[in-house]
Parts: sequence; structure tokens; C-alpha cells
Amino acid sequence: MREPLVSIIVPARNAAAYIEETLRSILGQTLTDFEVLVVDEGSTDDTAAIVESFARSDPRIRLYSKEPAGPPFARNHALPHCRGKFVCALDSDDLWHPEKLAKQVAKIEHRPGSFVVTAFRRFVDEASGRQWTLSTTPAVSGRGVEAVAGISQQNSLQNYSGNTALMWTDNLRAVGGWSTVRSGEDWDLWLKMAAEFECLVIDQELQYYRKHSSSETFAQAPEIPFESHLKILRENAGARRLARAERSRAVRNKCLEFANEFRVLGNWRGLAAALSRGLFLDRGWASPRYLRGVAQQVWRVGKSFAGAQRA
Repeated sequence: MREPLVSIIVPARNAAAYIEETLRSILGQTLTDFEVLVVDEGSTDDTAAIVESFARSDPRIRLYSKEPAGPPFARNHALPHCRGKFVCALDSDDLWHPEKLAKQVAKIEHRPGSFVVTAFRRFVDEASGRQWTLSTTPAVSGRGVEAVAGISQQNSLQNYSGNTALMWTDNLRAVGGWSTVRSGEDWDLWLKMAAEFECLVIDQELQYYRKHSSSETFAQAPEIPFESHLKILRENAGARRLARAERSRAVRNKCLEFANEFRVLGNWRGLAAALSRGLFLDRGWASPRYLRGVAQQVWRVGKSFAGAQRA
């Protein structure tokens, strides 16, 4: 059997409401030389039946099953079965632009020491219809320590979606596949890949990220992603030998990033913990920039309480 050019991994659990649209998004690609490996993690709805119906009419689609553990485990379960020269992943509720694969393959097919990411846009399905929201373009490219330092200091909650990345399959296997941290595996993957391979960016929205309350991202208490992202940062910064100033700046950026999330959620305990974590980092006082960030969060909290009292 001839090997496909691209392997696409789709982790799925109880995704019956969305997976048909996701698979049609894949089948609508202008580049058609691919295989689709759907990994069903113990779904109790019609997810598997829907995938099987697609597989019966399209031999490029294969269904695998495993016990539920989470998307990164499902992706790694499929990775040994990938036959394509390139590999990428798509969550079972997200979508792609029809030219995503064609544009990405053209970008890296003659550059084996690289991987490519794209801009992406978020959307929400509401009763009134589909609402398109924030669009994001990754701001960092390159390779090695500089790229890792740049990615470390980016907003990992807003700037990174692993579903935009297309990688050489052998390169992904060389870095150990997807991280199995509890949250932030996309960001961790980019850090590991950028340390070893050149990160290329296509400044076009080629992936569409669905936001809804039942997604894996929303299923965790916010303290879990915070600690997980800090762990990712410590491990990657240490392994890539970032200077202490760069590590501290990246950690403080992460503290402010999550402090803002805690504030929006009304989690005051989490807000205080995130802000205090960055104040005395590395046994020294925080930078003026960080102190301004703390003051801004405190001001926003005060403004929120004042508005609530007037109401």
C-alpha cells in the first residue's frame, strides 16, 4: 500500500455533536493525499458510529479505540501508526481552511529541519448562529534558544493552538511526541520543536478553534493549567539553558497572564496566588514592568467591585 503524504490524528471523546463537521473539514482539503487516524477514547455517544460510517465510504479514514486519558495520550497512541511523511492533529470539534494542508506542505516539503504553524481564529456556536471572535498569529519564528525564549514569553493561553502545526513525522517522534502534561501540551510541543527545528509561520487563518463549555480546556479548574504551564516553562527553560533573566521574565509573564484569567473568572484566591508568585522570584524584587502589571490587575478588581456596588 502506498504511503500517504500527511497523517492527520483526531482524538475524540463524546464528540458526536461536532465530529461530522470536523471530518468534512478534513475531506474538503485541496491536498487529498492524506490518512486520518481517529482515536476514540471510550465515547458513550455516537462518535464511533459516525466515524465508522465515514470510514466505510473513504478508506483514508481509520478508527482506533483506547481507554479515556485525554487528547495528548490519544495523539501519542496514534503516532506509531502514522505512515505519512508529515503529521498534524485536529481536535474533534475544530475546523480547517480548505487550503491548510496544501499551503503548509508547500512551505516545508524541501526543509526537513523545520515545522510550520499558522494563524487561527476562534468561534462560538450560539442560538443566533456562529460568532467569530479573536484571531491570533504566532509572533515567534526561528530555531534554538532565541525561539524558545520568544515562545516562553508569549501568551500561551491565547497565541498557541497545536492544531495549526504541521511537522515532519520523524521530527515529532524524535522529540517524544506530545507532552502528557495536564494542560498546555500545545505550548510545550512548540517549545520542544523550536529548540530542535526551525519554526516557520504562515500569517493566514488556516485553523478554526471552537470554544464551548464542554471542551477539555474548560473542564479543568484554572489552578491546574496555571501550575502545569509553570512546570512546562521551568522544564523547557532549564533544558534549553535560557539565561536567568529570560526565565524570570517568562515566569512573570505567565503569572500576569493567569492572574488576568483568574480575575475574569472571579477567582480572587487564584488571582492573589498568581500575582504573589512573581513578586519575589529568584529571591529578588520584581521588575517595574511586573509591578505595573500587578497594579493594573488590582485597579481592575477595584473597578469591578465599584461597578457592582453601584448596580
